[in-house]
Amino acid sequence: MPIVVNGTTLTDVKVSNLSITKVYARQGNTGTYILVFEKGGAITVALYFCGNWKMNKLKADIDSFFSSFNTGLELNLAKKVIIFPPACYLDYVKSKISNDLSNMIGVGIQNLAVVANTSGAYTGQISAEMAADCGCEMAMIGNADCRVYLGITDSICNIQIKSAISAGLAVLLCVGEPEEIRNAGTQEAYVANQLQTALAGVSVSDFESGKIIINYEPIWAIGTGKTCSPEDASQMCTYIKSWLVNTYGADVAEHIIVVYGGSIRASNINDYLSQQNISGAVAAGAALSPTSFAELINIAGV
Repeated sequence: MPIVVNGTTLTDVKVSNLSITKVYARQGNTGTYILVFEKGGAITVALYFCGNWKMNKLKADIDSFFSSFNTGLELNLAKKVIIFPPACYLDYVKSKISNDLSNMIGVGIQNLAVVANTSGAYTGQISAEMAADCGCEMAMIGNADCRVYLGITDSICNIQIKSAISAGLAVLLCVGEPEEIRNAGTQEAYVANQLQTALAGVSVSDFESGKIIINYEPIWAIGTGKTCSPEDASQMCTYIKSWLVNTYGADVAEHIIVVYGGSIRASNINDYLSQQNISGAVAAGAALSPTSFAELINIAGV
C-alpha cells in the first residue's frame, strides 16, 4: 500500500539509507497501530465510515446531497465510505457518486432476506445476489432498528451473513447491548453470544479477506440522550477483537476491523478514533447532511 502525498504515489521509503518495507501509524498516543505502507503493495483502507440513511431521502434529496458531498469530500483512498440508502434507491445513489470518488465511496444495503434462498416466493425480501446486482459492496446485518422492527435475531443474522459472503458482499455486523444488560454489567457476555451465533460457520478466510466488519453500537446510547464514552466504546471494541482472536486464532488479528456507531459527529470523531481498536464509525444523523458527513470524514484521523 503506497503512500499518496498531494496526489503523488510514493513506492519506496528509506531511513538513513535503510529500505523500509512496512510503516505503521496510529492516531494519538493510544490509538491502534494501522499498516499504512507496504512496499510493492496497493493502498489499503485504514478507516471505515458508514452512513446509515435509514428511512430517509427522496430522489430530490439525494440529488441535493451529492451536489454538495461530491465536492466537499476530500479524496483519500485510505478511507472507505459506504452509504446505506433505502433499498429502492441503491442504483440511484450509486449513479450520483462522482467518478473521481468512485473508488472511495460505495453503496450498501440496510438489510437482507431472512432466508438462505436466492429467489422464490418470499414477498418483500431482497436477496444478497439482488443487492450485489444493484452495485452494492456491503450488507448491513443486525442493525438495532432491524432487530426491533423486523424481528431480526442473531440466528437470522447468521443466514444473512452467509448469503452476503456467498454473493461477494462485505458484511457490517452490528452488535451491542441494551440498557438493562449494561446496568447489570454483563455486556461482554451478551455481545459474545451475539457474535457466536451470528458468526457460526464463518471461516478464518472470510476474516482474512477483510470483508467482515463488526460495528459496536450500544443500544442504550442510541437516541436516548445517553453517551457511551470513547473509553467505554474502546473497552467493548477491544473485547470484541479479543473474542474474535480467541475464536479464530492470532493470525486473523491484523484483519479484524471493529468500528463504533453511536451519536458520531465531526466534533467527537477523533475522540473515538484515538482509542484502541476503533477503526472507523457508523453515522446516522450526521450522515444525512452532506456537509456534516464530509466534514466528519475529512477531519477523521487528522
